Amino acid sequence: MEPSTRSSDGQLFPTARPCCGFRARLVWFPLIFLTLCWPVQLLLIRGLNQCEGGNVGTLNQVVRGSLDAQILISGSSRAVYHFDPRIIERHAGKKTFNIGRDGTKLDEQLALLKTYLRHHSKPECVIQNLDGFSLRANDGVTDPMQYMGSLKEPELYQAAVSQRRYFMIYRYFPLVGFVREGAIKPAIQGLLGISDAAENRFQGYRPQNLTWTSEFATFKKQHASGVEWPVDAGGRQALQGIMELCQKEGIKLVLVYSPEYIESQLLTRNRSEIFNAFHSMANAFQAPVWDYSQDPISADKNCFYNSQHLNQNGASLFSEKVGNRLANYYYSNPSLR
Repeated sequence: MEPSTRSSDGQLFPTARPCCGFRARLVWFPLIFLTLCWPVQLLLIRGLNQCEGGNVGTLNQVVRGSLDAQILISGSSRAVYHFDPRIIERHAGKKTFNIGRDGTKLDEQLALLKTYLRHHSKPECVIQNLDGFSLRANDGVTDPMQYMGSLKEPELYQAAVSQRRYFMIYRYFPLVGFVREGAIKPAIQGLLGISDAAENRFQGYRPQNLTWTSEFATFKKQHASGVEWPVDAGGRQALQGIMELCQKEGIKLVLVYSPEYIESQLLTRNRSEIFNAFHSMANAFQAPVWDYSQDPISADKNCFYNSQHLNQNGASLFSEKVGNRLANYYYSNPSLR
């Protein structure tokens, strides 16, 4: 029987049920909202996955699985800007690609290397570039936007969510991540096929047509007494993870410390501690360490645009040296021929 209300003159009127309509709206509104958001999310993911520039462009190429390099270069910006695969490929006679990404730490590089192996045949050799700050523990996610289209990749997702738990939300509600991490604009550009004209990359390498800047003078003034880079358990664990992965897969690993401007080296107070750690870990896995700290390039300011990064001229000279050394390395290792 319908509930009713009696008026002052004795007539009965049915009582309204406002709560029922409100409850229905509570259920249907989010369902409708999510239904509308779903195609938008898929479209944005598709657009971001079509981007070719920056870190996201490199990540996209890895996930697509079309590289199949024989020599793979891994690292942070010093890998991206220092190793020209075209030159190395010419000397070593092996297909070469650079999967370095700006700002990334060793654990992020390990995750990308695992993702590469998931989608490609394993390379014969991995060149892992090292930095003075390689062994510091990671405390965040570098360039979070780059991951918004690839969170179904287990290694990338686990690396991200281990640093920032809210990536769990991004995985299941990607639109939140696209908005929060500023990925909507590049996704739209990807959909429209718009690329950055200044973002010229060659097999992952990005040449820097720059001359020496005032960055180092400012840094030197701010750190007149020198600096110390951490040697943390987290950093060691990530480097060990790269070594163990290569050993397990039967991939030759070469650790390379690419040129660093000589005056900058003198500012690092615990440099011997860092390099002792590199060599100790490398010896445990019988991996060579190619240190270019004392190479003539490191003393030539014309080869750099700041203390840590080579310009295009320096990168070309350095890549020639690495290419020749790799050719000899292949010759002396019959299993790589």
